[in-house]
Amino acid sequence: LAVCSTIAENHIETLEARIMPGKSCEEMACKIKGLDDRIGFASKEALKKVSYIAHFAKSPFLKEEFEKKGLLLYPRNYRVRKRVEKQAKAIYGFRNRCMEGQKRLCGIDACSNEIGCRPETFATEFRFLRSCDQTLGGKWYKGDTQEKRNLGITYHVGEDFLDICDGLRAVDEAIEFLGLRNGDRIGHGLVLGLEPEGYYCSRYNDIYLTKQDHLDNCIWLLYRTLEWDIPLDSSNRKYLENKAQQLMYEIYGTALEQMSNVSLEDYYDSWKLRADHPKLYESGHYQKNRHMAINPYNLYLEGEACEAIRQNPRVAELYYLYHYDVRVKGAGIKADSISIKDWYVELMGRLQAHMRQRIAMKGISIECNPSSNYLIGYFNRYDQHPILKFNNYRLEGNSREAQIHVSINTDDLGVFDTSLNYEYALLYTAICQKRHAEGCYNDEVVYDYLNYIRESGLEMHFR
Repeated sequence: LAVCSTIAENHIETLEARIMPGKSCEEMACKIKGLDDRIGFASKEALKKVSYIAHFAKSPFLKEEFEKKGLLLYPRNYRVRKRVEKQAKAIYGFRNRCMEGQKRLCGIDACSNEIGCRPETFATEFRFLRSCDQTLGGKWYKGDTQEKRNLGITYHVGEDFLDICDGLRAVDEAIEFLGLRNGDRIGHGLVLGLEPEGYYCSRYNDIYLTKQDHLDNCIWLLYRTLEWDIPLDSSNRKYLENKAQQLMYEIYGTALEQMSNVSLEDYYDSWKLRADHPKLYESGHYQKNRHMAINPYNLYLEGEACEAIRQNPRVAELYYLYHYDVRVKGAGIKADSISIKDWYVELMGRLQAHMRQRIAMKGISIECNPSSNYLIGYFNRYDQHPILKFNNYRLEGNSREAQIHVSINTDDLGVFDTSLNYEYALLYTAICQKRHAEGCYNDEVVYDYLNYIRESGLEMHFR
């Protein structure tokens, strides 16, 4: 009913339906066949327009993961990691044993709780599922003439965050750790287009987050601003360095006393290793997996970090402590506060602009959900939606802003009581009203802009 009515009422050409992965290849095949049968029974035309996205659910890092004795030997987010590994192997089996699997499953995504569940949690599984499309040959089976379709990736990030810096770092981690590339998508991405002044003003310039997140944000700011050539005053850089040193010793203090010459750069290198699977470091140092030939999944335990970083004993031990040390995890989950200064607000704006440019250059798209973003997000009017920062090409003429591929979506249309028609109407009305207030009454330009976004959305479809 949801699929067929949505296609009929909204004049949709293609539709991606998100489904939870099964725990086995057989369960995946049974689930998709059952859905196809029901949709096909209701409407043969609807079935031709539908494909499926395997949807991984995030869950936050919990205190019990370092408080219960039986759980002490597991890494952060181990419950999610365990579940997602099983689901990824089921998807792998389904796509490589079932011919119809190549036709029906066109992508993977992950959404739900952003806070406490970083992109690193899904890094191995996303690499595994995408790379297997390439390494296991280009045919479904011997003699088949049709090539495999590579899985597209959507990662929902930048909608729920504790600080703009925290959200931007999550977007950066999604791009780097999950290997997002041309044609992949970011879900929501609000943090890339929010006005920093209004965001921090609404919070009275006080931000609360965990000490671990605060430390990671400081280190990320220190080194990403250098790598991306983003200006940062020497006094403000010194402030971030001092804060990072203080937080490092508050969280890792006892362990750092037993290590020699640990620098902030070592910590930054350990952050780069978070795309690696924790099992490679469970002995306290980097250890190549000995069972790679037995399990194809194990071929993708390593991220893109260089081998020299992995072989650095200080860096490897910092990564081990981050995942396995009970005292580190306990100290890191404690609350910390930041008093926001003007220079910090300006820095967030420069980082947003740079990251939008970077995303546009990589060809990564953003899914926008006006009603969902308005109700959950950090702006008060629909004409303040970040979609106008992401792409305003036909609305503003020759804009100097980076033009990112964007689409307008419903998110969960049942929860938000909306439709695709209604989402377009909301933006059309809001943009027109704003332009009228400024003395511009050319509504045809707004119509052309939204039609351009509609065409962009069709190009973004994984099918």
